[in-house]
Amino acid sequence: MEVSQIAGLDTHAIIGGGKAHAFTMSESAEFFTVLSDTLYRDKKRAVVREVVCNAFDAHIVSNKRDLPVEITLTDTELVIKDFGPGIPADKIGTIYCRYGGTTKIQDSNQTGGFGLGSKAPFAYSDHFSVTSCNGGFRHVFAISRGGAETDGKPDFRQMVKVPSEETGVTVSIPLKNEKDRAEFEEIIRSVVMQGGMVANLNGELINRFDYENATNSFIIVPRDGMNESHVYCLYGTVLYPVSTTDSDVHKCLTSIGYLIPHQYRLIVMAPANSVGVTPSRESLSYTDKTKDTLIGLMKSAHRTLEQSMRPVAKVIIKECAVAIAASEDRLWNRSINYQDYRGSARYQLEERPTTAVVRLEDMAAKLAALHIDKLVRNKTKAARREFAKLRPDYRRVFRRARDRGIEDFKIESRLHLRIANKLGLHRNIFAFQVDSWAGAAKPKRFDTVGTSSSQVMPKLYVSFNQRDIITAITADRKRTKAKDPDYGCPHSYMAFVLKRSQHGMVAKIKLEAQRYGISVEEVAITPPPKRAKKVPEDARFVSLLDSKPNKKEQGEPALVTAQYYLRQVNDWYHSYGVGPVTNHAKTVTNYFGDVAVACDVKDEAALKARGSVNLYAAMAEFLLANIKKKEVLYAVMMAQGFVTENVGYREPSQLVQSVIHNRSAAEWFFPPKTKLTEVFEKALFCTQRLKERLRGQYQRKKLDQAEYTRISEMLETVINAARSVYGYLRLERKEANRKFAYLSVFAKSFPYANVDDAASLDDFMIVVKALKRKYQAQAKAEAKAAALAAQTPQIKAIPDAEPVPAPAPITINKIAVVEKEAA
Repeated sequence: MEVSQIAGLDTHAIIGGGKAHAFTMSESAEFFTVLSDTLYRDKKRAVVREVVCNAFDAHIVSNKRDLPVEITLTDTELVIKDFGPGIPADKIGTIYCRYGGTTKIQDSNQTGGFGLGSKAPFAYSDHFSVTSCNGGFRHVFAISRGGAETDGKPDFRQMVKVPSEETGVTVSIPLKNEKDRAEFEEIIRSVVMQGGMVANLNGELINRFDYENATNSFIIVPRDGMNESHVYCLYGTVLYPVSTTDSDVHKCLTSIGYLIPHQYRLIVMAPANSVGVTPSRESLSYTDKTKDTLIGLMKSAHRTLEQSMRPVAKVIIKECAVAIAASEDRLWNRSINYQDYRGSARYQLEERPTTAVVRLEDMAAKLAALHIDKLVRNKTKAARREFAKLRPDYRRVFRRARDRGIEDFKIESRLHLRIANKLGLHRNIFAFQVDSWAGAAKPKRFDTVGTSSSQVMPKLYVSFNQRDIITAITADRKRTKAKDPDYGCPHSYMAFVLKRSQHGMVAKIKLEAQRYGISVEEVAITPPPKRAKKVPEDARFVSLLDSKPNKKEQGEPALVTAQYYLRQVNDWYHSYGVGPVTNHAKTVTNYFGDVAVACDVKDEAALKARGSVNLYAAMAEFLLANIKKKEVLYAVMMAQGFVTENVGYREPSQLVQSVIHNRSAAEWFFPPKTKLTEVFEKALFCTQRLKERLRGQYQRKKLDQAEYTRISEMLETVINAARSVYGYLRLERKEANRKFAYLSVFAKSFPYANVDDAASLDDFMIVVKALKRKYQAQAKAEAKAAALAAQTPQIKAIPDAEPVPAPAPITINKIAVVEKEAA
């Protein structure tokens, strides 16, 4: 192919000057290596691509396109054989073994034109052999990278010459090791398939993209191994990814990416001499001509596909309407769902496609269902228009409905409404909408339903009160979900809530529903639930050790009474257990003994009547009773935090904050100046739990307002007392960073310290103490140097304008003495 136009290079004229001298090229061994080795990025693929393309070009010249190129791959060598005209022995040096030597520049049907491809085997091997059959003889040439005889330049020499009636060229390349065979096999199949060439590998015909039968200048193919771009360009028999930063080309690539699904790639076929390629033939050369060609091809493909998909989309909608009209059962499943457009195998997109799509009508069928939202302006209206032609009884609903959600509801509930109007029960029909996750049935009168996208079930409930209907619907959903665990979409159940005087309507409702194929369930009337009695005096309660987060899963009640109790913290959505102490049951039992759990208000009232006290109030009273003990105040201060502000990331304050929850670490960084006992541990535990209960996620849940206020006041009193005694220990963020500046290096590397066990704490404190000693020694040395510098007298410079008197000997001696002492 033509790779450059000499006439196009003559773009300017120079007036004057001397004679023009042409550039020359060095014939060094290093430059030959550049042209045959380092030129290629993917060396193994370059070897296969160049040699196989040369072989197939020989078949094109000989008009043997349907004859396969024979490729033999073993553990030791790769052999590629063509059946073209071959190369005369006297021209092997000027054509095959000459850099820049080529016969393809003027032939638009062949791939190449640089005269470099035949030397590509040097990118993998230092030597290979070429067998040329031409003119009744077979010539075998040994080609080498070069040696001392040729000053490191590539060389060739004839090894064998025997008579032969065959024609063609055979290239044999030795493999370096057996492991390369699998990689070469994968590359051969990829290059042959993408180039659309006819070739056999070890006697087996390789699959290829059928470009000849393409109805347009583009096809879509599976994306296997093609991950560099959404669009590829076929130029000759080589496939190039379209990948550039040019804004116009990138805009076209983006539009194609939206049009073609992710499992496919678009291939555009460029005419001969319309694009430029790099000398390595691994990518396109994005000249102005190349960019204009690519943009034109991509826009044409996009426009053609969109125009072809529009009529296909209308056919899909019509087929969907016919399928739904033929199935009465599907009328109850969201009426018409446009996802059903992809039901036909013709319109389905395979997740992992294996074959190329070359016919335009097949491409349009694959893409139309995917882009039906854009192709049909109002797809729902169009589908139901087709559906109404097949089912005239739906026309009135389609004509009156506007909103899509209420339209679906009206379509699916039309038969229920017809029964209600015929029997005069339009004021007695209700829609019970069941939420998919909450599962609560909420009754609404039919004329107040409004917009609803839930599916209406083909069933009618009849009862004399709403309570029994809700119970029946809930039981029905549980039975359905037990059979199908994935069952959970929102539904609407239609029901007649009759008056006592309308008891005779039940038989009429059943008769009319039978005509429309709707099942009827008559819900039995149950007496109203009795109110729960008070907790009996001998009732037992669950211990905190046996409690579970969900009150329905509580253990066996064993406590008749307890000194302290906790209220179960649950609401309709969350399950908090008994609040902040849920995960500290053993610790609470050690400090306060048995604690009873009140599952509801009645249990709480019964426990209070037996003398039990709320555990959180007991914690606050314990702190208030020991307010004069320093270790209690230190515990309260520790729970509040010794750093008043939010600490910064990778700062000393952050490192200190991450370890002071440990008692030993807190004592070292913030000395309490008092002995810490078990009272300290209990006070710390109580303060932390109260802080979570009153100010955390459990704040005021199931806690009486008066009790909340009393506990808050007691805790605030203890906190104020702690601040008055240990307020000096609390530091702001900047003060903490300044005080613990010796931890700066440690904090930058390890902003969080894991000191959950004693061994880790010991290791951490060893590092901290070493850093502090080093920091103090350095500060002491700096202070000593500064003091010494302050004692040394400074000699002032004398202005040049004044005469400099000769220094007296005694002055010089004094200065010398001072300097000596300083030294």
